[in-house]
Amino acid sequence: MFRKGFFILGIASLFSYSIEAQSHYPGQHQDKFVLHDQLFSPIQAFDLHQIRLLDGRFKENMLREQAWIKQLDTKRLLHSFRNNAGIYSANEGGYFAMKKYGGWESLDCDLRGHTTGHLLSGLALMYAQTGDDYYKIKADSLVKGLAEVQTALNQDGYLSAFPQELINRNLAGKSVWAPWYTLHKIYAGLIDQYLYCDNKQALAIAEKMGLWAYKKLQPVSPEQRRIMLRNEFGGINESFYNLYAITGKKNFSGWLNSFIITKPSTH
Repeated sequence: MFRKGFFILGIASLFSYSIEAQSHYPGQHQDKFVLHDQLFSPIQAFDLHQIRLLDGRFKENMLREQAWIKQLDTKRLLHSFRNNAGIYSANEGGYFAMKKYGGWESLDCDLRGHTTGHLLSGLALMYAQTGDDYYKIKADSLVKGLAEVQTALNQDGYLSAFPQELINRNLAGKSVWAPWYTLHKIYAGLIDQYLYCDNKQALAIAEKMGLWAYKKLQPVSPEQRRIMLRNEFGGINESFYNLYAITGKKNFSGWLNSFIITKPSTH
């Protein structure tokens, strides 16, 4: 059972390479960004919904992705989030009724929750490519569940499958496995849901998460930031830049200046 669960969630790590989350190129999502690209590119990209794959190797790979996505259970993907927020999910806390995912999504793994972020991006891109409402309906249920968790946590917009103590450990320079990388996947997935599926609830969740990050990191000193950067942080900068460009909110510009993560000098 463990090997099967590990295999299923192990594929999730490959998913980020096969489908890039939160993708934006000049010419795309023109109606979704308040702040537009300042440099004009003579070559403009198509939006994904304008393209359909013909028969061939790329379509075959997409069909395999579709089959994998469809067999992933929404309740199981939300279970660790609900567990963190103390939300009822099944009898006996889900111990008998809920088949929990293992591997990197197990309840004793610091990375838990990042697969749900990957899937939000995957479902958004698959919906844009195929126009099949199945992917939007499945994604909508994930977003709704995450909104409920964010409300139940009631921590200034914080949302994750793990408690904030992992963030506190990171800020203190203590051992923890990539909490900002994990949050980046959730941010990116929610932003993709807005860009590709026009899910405004997903954007509202991401905005609240952004304001939480600003409050959390505003008092962090440069020295403390160098300590926290010993952990992997993924592409969370891109998430924050995109969130600012989408909303255009002035308070987010100050929030970005407080949070921009750069690797400390190795010299």
